[in-house]
Amino acid sequence: MSVAFLTAPSVPPAEALPQLARVPPEAVPEVLIARAATAKEWLGILAKLGDIGIPLRQVERRAGDPLVALWTAGSRENPEPLAIVADFLLLGGGWSLLGRLLGELARAPGRDRMERLERLSAVPGVYVPSFYAVEYGPEGPIDRVVSRPGVAFPVGLEGGAPFPPEADPGYRRYFVGEPSGDVERIAEGIKHERHQERVRLRRQPAPLSVSLRCLVPWPWGPFQWAPMATEERLKDEIRRASGMLGKIPGVRATHDQPKWALLEGVLQMGDRRAGELLLLARRVGWDRARVASPLNPAFILHRSRPKIEVLPWDHVSWGLDREALWQEFERLVRGTGGKR
Repeated sequence: MSVAFLTAPSVPPAEALPQLARVPPEAVPEVLIARAATAKEWLGILAKLGDIGIPLRQVERRAGDPLVALWTAGSRENPEPLAIVADFLLLGGGWSLLGRLLGELARAPGRDRMERLERLSAVPGVYVPSFYAVEYGPEGPIDRVVSRPGVAFPVGLEGGAPFPPEADPGYRRYFVGEPSGDVERIAEGIKHERHQERVRLRRQPAPLSVSLRCLVPWPWGPFQWAPMATEERLKDEIRRASGMLGKIPGVRATHDQPKWALLEGVLQMGDRRAGELLLLARRVGWDRARVASPLNPAFILHRSRPKIEVLPWDHVSWGLDREALWQEFERLVRGTGGKR
């Protein structure tokens, strides 16, 4: 069973899974595995697939094409916009999930793509999107998700994905775009902390690097029903926070680009239709795609969702309590004085 990784795992695959060490280096890969932590990295994965001649849409692949597996690390990552690209997704599970997957494929040599995918769909932690139909209501939100007869709904596993985490070395992170909009507290907190440290050390404390990150609501979190802040608001909060931080001696601030944070939001909050927006961004760039797309990004990003709405990831089970998340969401909203 031959496997190729489009993104480098945290350890060499042959060390993690001895069966991979026995595959001849010249073997044509039967499975391509990719993992990305950001929207820009996912665009890079699409570029790599295109460069090696793999159709980007899974429905366009033929018998001789490798199976494309995309690996998500946990419940906070939304698999649905990737559904039009992936033959199957790995939902956490780590190396043990990949080991079981390879075993299943090795027991079905020479089978066609559909037979292999049917076999894989029975493995906990493997999600074959084409085996699930998404039906939409007349106003745009999802009405329901229906699985093929005999196919259970997917289950995510502990263990994450065996790839290096997103790096932001040497920076302390703070978020803009939170429901409170209270960016002043960032500078006030750091200013107070620096003063206390200066008193304790009796000298100027060491320089501090601060990273201002745009808050993107994530699946299976208390803000999954909340709208993401608009680009204008994110820019304003970054401007205000950067200005205040710039007045504190020894503090250096960097920040996200809000326009790219919006693409992150599309991938984190969107359903399968958001995958078309991702493919369009691959062809024409994000600036043009968000204007030219028939799917309005504001529908994904900037609207509150009622409790009863079927969210794009609801059919993927991670063992989390949706009702408890709603109660936490309401508590956090009440804490900021807002109502939804």
